[in-house]
Amino acid sequence: MEERMNVSDFNLGYQPKCSVYARKLKKGKTYYLKYYLPNGVRVRRPCHEQANMAQRLCALKERQLLLGEFDELDREHLGAAKAATPNRPTLEEALTLYLEATKSRKGPQSHAHDKSALRQYVAFFQGQGKIYADEVKAVDVQLLIGHLDQRGLAVATLHGAVRMVRKFYNFLIEDAELWEGKNPVPKKPLLPNRGSKVRNRLANNSEIERILAIDPEQLPNLAGQPVGAMIRFLVFTGARLGEVLHAEWSDFNLEQGTWTIQHKPHCPTRNGLGWSPKWNKSRKIELFPEALQLLKSLPRLPTVGLVPIRNAQGKITGHQAHQAEFVFPKQVARRDGKGNRQVTWARQDSLKHSWASIKKAAGVANLQIKDLRTYFNSVLRSRYGLSAKEAGAYLGNSAEINELHYTPLSTGEMSKKLQRLSLTEAMNLQMNLHQSGK
Repeated sequence: MEERMNVSDFNLGYQPKCSVYARKLKKGKTYYLKYYLPNGVRVRRPCHEQANMAQRLCALKERQLLLGEFDELDREHLGAAKAATPNRPTLEEALTLYLEATKSRKGPQSHAHDKSALRQYVAFFQGQGKIYADEVKAVDVQLLIGHLDQRGLAVATLHGAVRMVRKFYNFLIEDAELWEGKNPVPKKPLLPNRGSKVRNRLANNSEIERILAIDPEQLPNLAGQPVGAMIRFLVFTGARLGEVLHAEWSDFNLEQGTWTIQHKPHCPTRNGLGWSPKWNKSRKIELFPEALQLLKSLPRLPTVGLVPIRNAQGKITGHQAHQAEFVFPKQVARRDGKGNRQVTWARQDSLKHSWASIKKAAGVANLQIKDLRTYFNSVLRSRYGLSAKEAGAYLGNSAEINELHYTPLSTGEMSKKLQRLSLTEAMNLQMNLHQSGK
């Protein structure tokens, strides 16, 4: 039985809007209604197993809400919400809940990045006088963007910050259902117009040749380190740096010339045991002869990976060594209790300083490690004629990402292509350009 209630008791600006969505259950697909009551409480309830009937019932429910006709379930939500005071989570409480709830589905490094970044954003909102999570509005998000822009952060970093805050509030509103409301992050926030968020740097052949001509062992502090071999392998495979740092001999079949990049639960990393490729997307690639020859020239060394030991607060208290088969380890020299020098080989975690030294010696500026991957992709696309989908399959990304992030414009390559044929030949025009008026 329907009962009329005074809608104005809750919200004079109430505009009922009912929608239909589908859910796949064990018994099959079922359509649900979703709507908000005048007190802001969201109701989701099963409706019908047929889409057309669900749409009809949706229209009927919307008319009933407009007339203030509420059934028993609606009245329960209206009465409970009217009698109870909502428990408003503070920004600090909401952040703690989000980090704890998402920890299991993220890697240690991603979780640490989320924790560090979101703490900065929450601190900014708190600096604006906000205490509760639901106090943050669209204008506060826009102020955050302006604050990050003033710090000189890259456009891509600003986009990432917007996505992170949006995901944070989507979790609080949609998943945790802490309150009924709208995500404060606008669908189209105003971001600074400072060019493309995609890096458009393509190394030329001369720069790559100068990089490969450098012998890192002749540089200070790099003697005995396989940095040169690692750089060459990056150039010859276009692999991600993390894939090469964690490459083990068991990943390769040197007879078939293949490399399998996949989840390795026992591989020691700087964050713990277990390594996975990006998006957990495994792939098997055929190595070029140059990469295969380089691997065959390397010695197989007994290596270890140092895995951090953390206390209950997450602070690192020590490291535990795990045996591994790293292809590109770093040399670690230590003195034993008697003062004797001992050399071991351990996982390489970073090329930051080594890469800077090599670039400086080669006279190459503004080149990042990931630009070697972009260069390799350009070779696959322009020299071997691979499509974006084929090159993406080799590199481990989609055709869309390959086009957007790994196919920068090279005016030099464009000029060479345009000079291959005259325009009339390209258009297959059979005409004498000197004859006018005919």
